[in-house]
Amino acid sequence: ISKTNELSVLFVEDSALDMELSVHELKGLGRKLSVTCVSAADALRGTLARSNPDVILSDFSMPGFSGMHALEIVREMAPDIPFIFVSGTIGEESASVATAAVDSIEEQLGSLEDRCAAVIGAGAMGRSAARRLRSRGVGTLLVANRTHTRAQELIGEIGSGIAHDLTELVSILEAADVVISSTEASTFVLTTNDVAEAMARRPERPLLILDIAVPRDSDPDIADIEGVTLLDIDTLKSVVDDRLERRRQAIPQVEEIIVEYLERFRTWYQARTTVPTIAALTERAEAIRTAEIERLFARLPDLTPRERMLIVGSSLTMLSKLLHPAVTTIREKAGSDRSEALAFTRLLDELFSLDGAQNGRLR
Repeated sequence: ISKTNELSVLFVEDSALDMELSVHELKGLGRKLSVTCVSAADALRGTLARSNPDVILSDFSMPGFSGMHALEIVREMAPDIPFIFVSGTIGEESASVATAAVDSIEEQLGSLEDRCAAVIGAGAMGRSAARRLRSRGVGTLLVANRTHTRAQELIGEIGSGIAHDLTELVSILEAADVVISSTEASTFVLTTNDVAEAMARRPERPLLILDIAVPRDSDPDIADIEGVTLLDIDTLKSVVDDRLERRRQAIPQVEEIIVEYLERFRTWYQARTTVPTIAALTERAEAIRTAEIERLFARLPDLTPRERMLIVGSSLTMLSKLLHPAVTTIREKAGSDRSEALAFTRLLDELFSLDGAQNGRLR
């Protein structure tokens, strides 16, 4: 990745929100960002033909496109650009109950932008649900907990929201469009009386309650109250199980990617040991070229600047063409056959008297 202050990032992503979340994290690097986003193969090819980003961050699954297809295109057109999956089937659809709860809310209510959501309980599950609701752009977030301080701490972690204690439960139920409950209470937190009282104050507005607590926070009779939909952890467990199965099915693809890049790393790592010999060979050849060019210019003082430039350019081209086969061969040998690479390195040392490479060559 370039060392300049500006970081050029190409996103392969179909979700503007997911891209914004990634950009928010990248801003923590303290560098100016130049961001481009594509979500189709043709757009990716066109962008790579016109520009050279520092890094490519790709989703795994998109409508009509995929991260694996994107990776194939990048390998073909720009193999040296770092390519990173920022999500994927293996992790994009989190298998947590809290995430499944928020996904179920969106399936039933649509966008959360103008909705009021309440999270009851500030433990691990409640924290996960609150973070997910905030990342999905919920309009208003209420957090209620037996200890008001813990509710305030959670609001501080996620950046915005209103903290309450459980004595305000009926008012919270009156205000909310959806409630996720995940306390560790041994008795019902959401009782029939409290929910009925809240619904009487808001008869025209339905209420969705997702109870993800074990044991349950909600009296099952709540489901009989008009306007109330109650989903419990058993309902959400089927969603979680389905996602776990999809993640298991993605494991072979992930393993293939890991194996391929481990092999690339092994080849690169072994080739590093050839650097001293390559550097010594290049330095010796450049020293000879420079000395001969200076001698030639001394003999031909009447050369014009353009003629000098053409001579230097030609000498550099010849040097590059002469060295390229040797450099390429030694790198390839280091990645595949160390003993042959060692013999080739020693031969180069002897032929070109590369004493400077002796201490760092292949062993």
